[in-house]
Amino acid sequence: MDKVKLEYKAPEMVTEAYNGVGFEINPILSAENQVGLINQYIETYFGENEEKFVVESEYSYLEAELQLFNMIVQLNTNIDIDSVVLEMYAEMSLSSKVLGSIQNYGDFRNKLNYVINEIKQQESLRNSIGKVISDLVAKGYDVLNKLTDISPETIEALQKTGLELANTLKESSVLGEGGIPASKEEEPK
Repeated sequence: MDKVKLEYKAPEMVTEAYNGVGFEINPILSAENQVGLINQYIETYFGENEEKFVVESEYSYLEAELQLFNMIVQLNTNIDIDSVVLEMYAEMSLSSKVLGSIQNYGDFRNKLNYVINEIKQQESLRNSIGKVISDLVAKGYDVLNKLTDISPETIEALQKTGLELANTLKESSVLGEGGIPASKEEEPK
């Protein structure tokens, strides 16, 4: 079989208009830009964000989505980003024109969603009951190993010190009878 050489031909820019102003869109998100966008999205989505839009949410979904669209506008259009206000991001006409003109946007979103789900599954696994029990068992073995290093004399000394401390507290005015804290009326005068 004879090998052939492929040549990449950049697609032509797409022209759209928003409120009578024309702008151009590069219809392909490059592989390099996809990687950067996914990494930035993850950083925002899972990151500690002091000014969350939805305070009770564990994740910063809205912030990540707005930032993603902002970055796509910067990377794939000739729109002056300083002219874009927050209301334009919420308006469907601008986002549908930009994202609808990018041929591989659906494929990109599939990749992004896959990575987000993978990270959530990893977090879930790290926090699962089995993992917690496994960690507790490992800590238990560590404690048992440390206890084997303690000599019988040390254990006896610890018991003696503990009893002496308990007797001292029992006899003090801080604790009343039976180790119950003395009330203010019972304090000696």
